[in-house]
Amino acid sequence: MIKLSVRVVVLLLALSAASCKKDDESVMKIEPIVYVGGTVQIGNSSQVKYWRDGIEFPMDTDTDGIGLSLFVDEYEVYIAGQGPTGPNIAAKYWKNQLAVNLTKETTSYINEILSIANSIFVFDKNVYVAGSEWNGSHLIAKYWKNGIPVDLTDGSKDAEATSVCVEGGNVYTVGYERIGPNSIAKYWKNGKVVNLTDGSSSAYAQAVTIVNNDVYILVNDSRSGISYWKNGEKVKVTDSEPKTIAYGIFVSGLDVYVVGGEWNGNAYQGKYWKNGQGIDIRDGDNYTVTNSIYIFDDDVYIGGYVSPYGKLATAAYWKNGVITKLTNGVNPSYTSGIYVCK
Repeated sequence: MIKLSVRVVVLLLALSAASCKKDDESVMKIEPIVYVGGTVQIGNSSQVKYWRDGIEFPMDTDTDGIGLSLFVDEYEVYIAGQGPTGPNIAAKYWKNQLAVNLTKETTSYINEILSIANSIFVFDKNVYVAGSEWNGSHLIAKYWKNGIPVDLTDGSKDAEATSVCVEGGNVYTVGYERIGPNSIAKYWKNGKVVNLTDGSSSAYAQAVTIVNNDVYILVNDSRSGISYWKNGEKVKVTDSEPKTIAYGIFVSGLDVYVVGGEWNGNAYQGKYWKNGQGIDIRDGDNYTVTNSIYIFDDDVYIGGYVSPYGKLATAAYWKNGVITKLTNGVNPSYTSGIYVCK
C-alpha cells in the first residue's frame, strides 16, 4: 500500500487563449472545461484520477499510485507522481491512462521508496518531470526529459526538485538542498544552479512559472514567510507570523496569485493571495487545504480538499469562492492540480 501524502506540489501551467463564436449580433458563451488531478484511496490502495467538469476518469486502474501534479496539453492529460515499480515505489507519470516508469533500477526490498515525481510540464510534445531519486544514502534532485534523467545535485546531500517549467528551450527547475539543519532554496537553469537563500533559515523553492519571459519562483522560508522572485528580485507575500505556507503561483496580466494556507492554531486553512492581499477559502467549519490555482477569464479557480475535523478528506475545487465537491466523501480523496481551458 502506498501512503497518501498531503505534500502536494503545485503544478505550473501555461495560459490558454479564450475563444468565442459570434452569431449575427449575439455572442455565444462557451463554458470553460475544468480539469482537476488527484488521488482517491480505495481500501488499502490508492488510484490516480482526474476529473473533467466533475466527471471522474482513472489514469491507471491496475496499479496503486499517487498523483502529485497535473498538466493538460491540447486536451491530453498528464499526471506525475509515484507508484509501484517491481517490488518498489518509484517516480512515474501517466499520459491518457498510460503509465511511464521513470526509475529503471529496483531493489529486493518490498515497498522501498526509490524516487518521486513532483511536477510535470509539456513543451513542444517533450515531457519534463521534476523530482528526486534515492542513491542509497541521499536524495538527488533531478528532472527527466522524455524519461531520460538529468541530475541537478551530486548526491552528497539530500536535495529535491519540486517544480519544472520550460520556455524558449530553457529548462527551469526549482527546489532545495539540505545544508546541516536547514535547507537552501535553489533554482537551476539548464542545470546551472543559483541559490536563492543563504541557509541561515530553512527555505525551499516550491514552484516556478514563466510569463512573457519573466521568471517567477515561489519560496517558503521558515523565518521570512512566503515570497516570490521575479527575474531575481525578491517580492514578499507574507511575514512569518501568522505562519503561512504556499503551494502554487499563477500570473495573469499584472496580477500575481499565490495559493496556500494559514495556520489558525489547529491546522492550516485554505487561502490565496492576490498581489499580497489574502483571501480565505472556506467550506463552513470544515478544514480546507488549497494547493493549486488557475485564472481564466478573470475567474479564480482553486484546487484542494475539505475535511470535517477528524473525518475523511473530500477532493474539491472552488470557482470564485464557490465550492464544487468531486467525490461523495465515502473514500478519502485529494487533489494535486487544476487546469482550465475552452
